Amino acid sequence: MTREEISRKADMFFEGRQTRDLFAVCRDMGITVVFVPLTVRVRAFYQCIRGVDVIYLSEGLSDTEQYILLAHELGHFVLHRGVDSFFIARSTLFPPGRFEREADEFARCLLGHLDLDLTEVAPDIRRILSPDGM
Repeated sequence: MTREEISRKADMFFEGRQTRDLFAVCRDMGITVVFVPLTVRVRAFYQCIRGVDVIYLSEGLSDTEQYILLAHELGHFVLHRGVDSFFIARSTLFPPGRFEREADEFARCLLGHLDLDLTEVAPDIRRILSPDGM
């Protein structure tokens, strides 16, 4: 998927919505956001279980880190819904990195209008907002 296609999808994401608060949008869309103890290697992930969309965020993240990771996981929801990234990583030769770069681009587009304070954001999370990723 191209940057332009991802940008269009991100622009359309907020169409007709009363808010740009990602947590409120998730509630409106029926996406459950759950805070769970995760590892440093996996701080967030999206999963669709029997038609129920769930985004898991690691406990202990700063508000800014939560927001960046939520935007990234919403990228998977919008761009890769129905794709099981765990299956891809374990059982195929398809490069999962492409999906991560696309979700990063989606997050950059969603959050581009915000002035985020990145001073307390972990480097691996800050990387999501780096335009070099795609």
